[in-house]
Amino acid sequence: MLSNYKFDRTFALGKAVLRVSIMALENERIVYHRAILKGEDVSDWHFKGEITEPHKGFQKWIGENQERIENAKSLPYWMKDNPKYVNGTMHQIEEVSNHSILEPVKSRINSVADQMTDRQVHEKEVLDFLNEKFGDESVKGVFDGFYVDRMNFEGSIMRTVTQKMDDGSYRHRILISNTSMKVIGVDGKETTFNAMRELQGAMEAIRNKQPLTFNQEYALESVWHELRHAKAKNWRVLRTEHDDHKIVAMEVVNQLCARRTYAGFLKKIGIEAQHYETVLNHGYGYKQEITNLRTIFGKFNINEEEFFNHFKSRIVENDYDMIFDNLVKFLRAKKVKRAEGLVKMLNLDNIDIKKFMDGI
Repeated sequence: MLSNYKFDRTFALGKAVLRVSIMALENERIVYHRAILKGEDVSDWHFKGEITEPHKGFQKWIGENQERIENAKSLPYWMKDNPKYVNGTMHQIEEVSNHSILEPVKSRINSVADQMTDRQVHEKEVLDFLNEKFGDESVKGVFDGFYVDRMNFEGSIMRTVTQKMDDGSYRHRILISNTSMKVIGVDGKETTFNAMRELQGAMEAIRNKQPLTFNQEYALESVWHELRHAKAKNWRVLRTEHDDHKIVAMEVVNQLCARRTYAGFLKKIGIEAQHYETVLNHGYGYKQEITNLRTIFGKFNINEEEFFNHFKSRIVENDYDMIFDNLVKFLRAKKVKRAEGLVKMLNLDNIDIKKFMDGI
């Protein structure tokens, strides 16, 4: 992929995004990662074979869709974050405000044409159910409810969109994807997951007093994950800073805490979690990053329950840009050497984490 293409919000507050990168050679990565651990400046680091320009197919698509881009009411994050690759649209990108992303979609949700006809439970029923049950959740600011995300430009299962209002308050909206996306399943094989369809199935199962499948239960866990984001303090500041390391640390901590607490969330709607251990150990969201964190736990004999007790309140009450430092401090207190470097490597291949720890 392009070496300087930004993925800052390709996975923002969403989960289980499958991104396949063409990586540098292993020996080059090792030298690079050692430099990071030593605290060296790697901002101007370059790898052999680095791709610096988009391929011709991308440029052709941009040219053919120039009019659509210029007339769009809102643009996907990859365009906003990478304007240099979208020729001629820089002005349009700067003109599009965050507010356009938050335009109400209730009219489309209520449209019969938008409702699925092959299920007894329609999208609107799911949204109404969630808004009725959890619309009064204690969040920082005004909770604007649950909405369907049909485009899913970010490739996320669900995501929380937040806008700071003129009076300094925040408005939160949770978007639920209705597109099928590739994830790594419980068996380690690639499969697909559609959050809205699984929630529809979950509502139907609840209505018929039937047990939930793993996917249905995980879709509800994902709702809880996003509600925890909506509850959190000042996370939008972190997003605008575009700090990948801080974002990954925050998401991993929230993901692990959400998995450990979603059973209580289900009880609010009269459901007993049937797949708790599977969700805890094999959930789709941030699978690689959580595997890496657990690898660190195993290496340094850190109890995951102790980690959870330390962060379960902090992840909601502290500013999100503090979570990275909180995690580093927690690991250092557990005698983890080069803790900051390891936290910065959470989104790398697990084999790289293991190799570096072998040398610690």
